[in-house]
Amino acid sequence: LLEPLDPSESAEMVASLAIVDDGLRARICDASEGNPLFVEQMVALVKESGTTDVSVPPTISALLTARLEQLDDEERSVLERGAVEGRIFHRGAVQALGPDEDRLVSRLTSLVRKELLRPDKAMFADEDAFRFRHLLIRDAAYDAMPKAVRAELHERFAEWLRSHQDALVEWAEVLGYHLEQAYRYRAELGAVDDAAVALGREASGLLAMVGRRAVDRGDVSAGTKLLERAIGLLAADDVDRIPLLPRLGFALVVRAQWETAASVLAEAIQLGEVHGLPDVVADAICSRVFVDLHTDPGMTHARAEKELDRAMQLYRQVGDERGLARAMTEAGRLPFWRGETQRSVEQMELAAAYARAAGDRAQELAALTTLVTAMVDGPAPVVTALARIEETARLTTGASHADMALLRCRAELELALGHYEAATGFADAAEALATDLGETLAVHTGIARVRARLAFAMDDPLTAERVMRAACDALYAIGDFGHLVSSLPVLTEALYALGRIDEVADDIDRAFGFLTDEDLDGQVSMRRARSWLLACRGQLEEAEGVVREALAYAERTDYLMLQAEVLADLADLLVLMSRPDQAATALESAIALHERKGATGYAERIRARRAGLRRN
Repeated sequence: LLEPLDPSESAEMVASLAIVDDGLRARICDASEGNPLFVEQMVALVKESGTTDVSVPPTISALLTARLEQLDDEERSVLERGAVEGRIFHRGAVQALGPDEDRLVSRLTSLVRKELLRPDKAMFADEDAFRFRHLLIRDAAYDAMPKAVRAELHERFAEWLRSHQDALVEWAEVLGYHLEQAYRYRAELGAVDDAAVALGREASGLLAMVGRRAVDRGDVSAGTKLLERAIGLLAADDVDRIPLLPRLGFALVVRAQWETAASVLAEAIQLGEVHGLPDVVADAICSRVFVDLHTDPGMTHARAEKELDRAMQLYRQVGDERGLARAMTEAGRLPFWRGETQRSVEQMELAAAYARAAGDRAQELAALTTLVTAMVDGPAPVVTALARIEETARLTTGASHADMALLRCRAELELALGHYEAATGFADAAEALATDLGETLAVHTGIARVRARLAFAMDDPLTAERVMRAACDALYAIGDFGHLVSSLPVLTEALYALGRIDEVADDIDRAFGFLTDEDLDGQVSMRRARSWLLACRGQLEEAEGVVREALAYAERTDYLMLQAEVLADLADLLVLMSRPDQAATALESAIALHERKGATGYAERIRARRAGLRRN
């Protein structure tokens, strides 16, 4: 960040640009408050006015407006027409917006000489491009035009842009933006006739298309905004608005805006049923089931499966294999959450095959990344899971939701191998990509948990506490209790290590009310948290009973590493209860599970604990 110029530097800058008297120099320096753009433009205003007897505007916006008012009408018109395209504009566009202009080149040259514009690289062949020297200059020129003029010029610019479709990668989004502006200015002026409605509908179609593509590639932040704009351009009773609702609902789910998502999805289901749009209803059901599973403790897997079966029937009704693959992917998550990862992998393979047959790479990757996640937690050996990650990564773009998920899985596996530096690098990359894509939920769930586990591995419970407290606060805020019951125990583990576990005692009791019977990871994790709390309070026998309950739940799953973690907890308790032989047996079982998984780093850490137990 650049600091403001100090008074002496401002005075030096004024002196380098023009000879002015001491009084005017002092007034310029005082008003500029160290902003070099203000100094530059004020001196230019003095030069062009031909006198030093000028008032100093109080703000940079007022100064730039005054500067532009010094121009003749024709030059100001050129700037205004250029401002419609943006900070960078093209000579051909300005000519198209003012076809009667016969001295455009000389006026552009004059504006360059006056340092309001500078030449730039053109995006279109056989064109000259110019850039406003500062975005605020562009804004001042644009704001000077009445809304009716802006509306007309945006529409005319859109017509010019249609002839350059092949030269601009973002052509659809840019065209949609200018049509959107033309419509909105007419709406603000109360001039929404049939022609204006047509502009809005075309803009909506373009923005929706770009928004869908953004969501499909994982850029949900951009996709959400584009879809919201597209929907906002259509009347509430416009049938074309309905198919956009489930798309927006899905993006809002990924961004963890679940309350808004639930409202949008409910509207999509209602309108889809009224208007006979089965694919809309099915899309909305798939997203709503995911939300309900995480926010409604009464949402059972049986209900979820029934809803997803309905979605599959609707997709088959319209012959939508892409949608069918999506519903199958959502259904395949359920056995994973029940600890049946091998079954989940089989279902995800089938869902990926359906998506591949439909030519939907984004949905194929959604199924494959869930498959890989199941392999990470299940009995698949670490080396096998790593190989599947490499295979899947060859299908990705390098900056998508799938890439983010694969990076997080890679971090988990490198941590299991004891490769802490590599694991940290993959976790950093996953978080950076999730942040760029607007995937708030991913940051506060899987990525936060792997960061905390890395901190534990490096004996840094303070960092684990910081990461998980932020994650749990975020999950509480959005009402995501499904993820909370897996995240709160990680925070509890950090506070246990720090001797401050009582800080979350009430949260632990409350979180048991959020558990569902089928969420076995939550059932295990919350019991681990309660056992630590009881142990800290000296209630060792009660703690042992709770941790053995956790072990019984864990053994109903094929989560090998989770089973090993519970056995290690049991060993810690048995040591406190002066039963070292039983503790050693528990640790031997944990080592065997990690070795079966190929989690050599975890196995080595437990061996060290067992060796310490024997020495004592």
